[in-house]
Amino acid sequence: MRRISKLIGVILSDGSVDKKRYTVSFTEDKDVVERLIKEFEEIENINLNWRIDQQVNSFRARVYSKKLVDLLFKFSPSFRTRSYDVHPKCECLDKGGYPPTKIPLKIILKPNLIKLFLRYYITCDGGPEFSLYKRNDKNVIQLHVGIKIGCDNPIIKDQMHHMLNIIGIKANKKKSGLSIRKLSEIKKFHKLVGFLEESKVRRGKLFKNYKKNDVIKLIIFCGYLTSKFNWINKNFQNIENLEIFLINCIKLVNNRRKLANFVKTKLNFYTQS
Repeated sequence: MRRISKLIGVILSDGSVDKKRYTVSFTEDKDVVERLIKEFEEIENINLNWRIDQQVNSFRARVYSKKLVDLLFKFSPSFRTRSYDVHPKCECLDKGGYPPTKIPLKIILKPNLIKLFLRYYITCDGGPEFSLYKRNDKNVIQLHVGIKIGCDNPIIKDQMHHMLNIIGIKANKKKSGLSIRKLSEIKKFHKLVGFLEESKVRRGKLFKNYKKNDVIKLIIFCGYLTSKFNWINKNFQNIENLEIFLINCIKLVNNRRKLANFVKTKLNFYTQS
């Protein structure tokens, strides 16, 4: 049940199941795809021969297996998450706009499977948010951080919101998915869920191509500094210098001693107030 939970998470986030052609496919970065197809070489005693082909900005894994498709449809009546009026369109609007896709109850009832499902879903359709902005009214620099989980499907969104609550993580519902903003909840996410280690930030200026888990560690470290000192505006007059500081920090984020020594040499107020 562990592997099928992971696979369903991947499919519902960035994949598809073709019931007529008996194919399952998903897209992601090369390193993530290569890890996933190794994990999914065998599911419920079904041997799978995945094939990879390169897309414009990602890689697609695809497998032909009637047994796998039949198995998957025992868990959900559909794996389409888009509404019927979005490409590929379907003449099924009388069903209320969305297919009856759902996260299986067998996953929702077990916290360990919830964590697995969420880790694989959010790896493929989610990531950390980290940006800097300057408030003109007070002329101060502030951080905007959090975790974004992509999901337009209202049923899946509600289910994931409930699943996060079950394991003790509070998230906010947004039109395009879910978000986790509070530092205390980000810490819980990092401890209980996290991202696959191969997963990297794909967009944005600041941390593109850095590991998502490392960005989360940096968010937590910045939160620690903020709880102790007014470190940003006492040390940085412009966003550019702060960006340089943060890039150096994320390079050291997995070595606490080196990170602490670096910060001590760069911040004038690295003492408890």
